[in-house]
Amino acid sequence: MEEVIHYIRGAALFVSALSFLFGVSIFYINSKRDRIKKTIEHWEEINKELFISMKKIKQVQKGAISTTIGEYM
Repeated sequence: MEEVIHYIRGAALFVSALSFLFGVSIFYINSKRDRIKKTIEHWEEINKELFISMKKIKQVQKGAISTTIGEYM
Protein backbone atom coordinates (compact mmCIF):
# COMPACT_ATOMS: atom_id res chain seq x y z
CA MET A 1 0.00 0.00 0.00
CA GLU A 2 2.83 2.39 0.84
CA GLU A 3 4.41 1.52 -2.46
CA VAL A 4 1.27 2.67 -4.30
CA ILE A 5 1.23 5.94 -2.34
CA HIS A 6 4.90 6.42 -3.22
CA TYR A 7 4.13 6.00 -6.95
CA ILE A 8 1.14 8.36 -6.71
CA ARG A 9 3.30 11.03 -5.05
CA GLY A 10 5.98 10.55 -7.70
CA ALA A 11 3.41 10.86 -10.47
CA ALA A 12 1.95 14.00 -8.88
CA LEU A 13 5.41 15.51 -8.60
CA PHE A 14 6.14 14.61 -12.22
CA VAL A 15 2.87 16.17 -13.42
CA SER A 16 3.48 19.34 -11.41
CA ALA A 17 7.02 19.60 -12.85
CA LEU A 18 5.65 19.18 -16.36
CA SER A 19 3.01 21.85 -15.80
CA PHE A 20 5.68 24.22 -14.44
CA LEU A 21 7.88 23.63 -17.50
CA PHE A 22 4.87 24.12 -19.77
CA GLY A 23 4.10 27.46 -18.08
CA VAL A 24 7.71 28.60 -18.35
CA SER A 25 7.84 27.66 -22.04
CA ILE A 26 4.63 29.58 -22.75
CA PHE A 27 6.05 32.63 -20.94
CA TYR A 28 9.28 32.33 -22.97
CA ILE A 29 7.41 32.03 -26.28
CA ASN A 30 5.24 35.04 -25.44
CA SER A 31 8.26 37.16 -24.57
CA LYS A 32 9.94 36.16 -27.84
CA ARG A 33 6.76 36.96 -29.76
CA ASP A 34 6.54 40.40 -28.15
CA ARG A 35 10.19 41.07 -28.96
CA ILE A 36 9.66 40.01 -32.57
CA LYS A 37 6.53 42.16 -32.81
CA LYS A 38 8.45 45.21 -31.49
CA THR A 39 11.26 44.57 -33.98
CA ILE A 40 8.80 44.36 -36.86
CA GLU A 41 7.10 47.59 -35.77
CA HIS A 42 10.51 49.26 -35.53
CA TRP A 43 11.46 48.18 -39.05
CA GLU A 44 8.06 49.28 -40.40
CA GLU A 45 8.70 52.73 -38.93
CA ILE A 46 12.18 52.85 -40.49
CA ASN A 47 10.71 51.70 -43.80
CA LYS A 48 8.11 54.46 -43.65
CA GLU A 49 10.80 57.09 -42.96
CA LEU A 50 12.90 55.78 -45.86
CA PHE A 51 9.89 55.93 -48.17
CA ILE A 52 9.22 59.55 -47.19
CA SER A 53 12.91 60.39 -47.70
CA MET A 54 12.90 58.77 -51.14
CA LYS A 55 9.81 60.81 -52.11
CA LYS A 56 11.58 64.00 -51.03
CA ILE A 57 14.70 63.06 -52.99
CA LYS A 58 12.62 62.40 -56.12
CA GLN A 59 10.87 65.76 -55.73
CA VAL A 60 14.23 67.52 -55.38
CA GLN A 61 15.55 65.66 -58.43
CA LYS A 62 12.47 66.63 -60.48
CA GLY A 63 12.86 70.23 -59.37
CA ALA A 64 16.54 70.24 -60.29
CA ILE A 65 15.82 68.73 -63.69
CA SER A 66 13.04 71.21 -64.46
CA THR A 67 15.28 74.09 -63.30
CA THR A 68 18.10 72.85 -65.50
CA ILE A 69 15.79 72.51 -68.50
CA GLY A 70 14.39 75.99 -67.81
CA GLU A 71 17.91 77.45 -67.82
CA TYR A 72 18.68 75.95 -71.22
CA MET A 73 15.49 77.24 -72.82
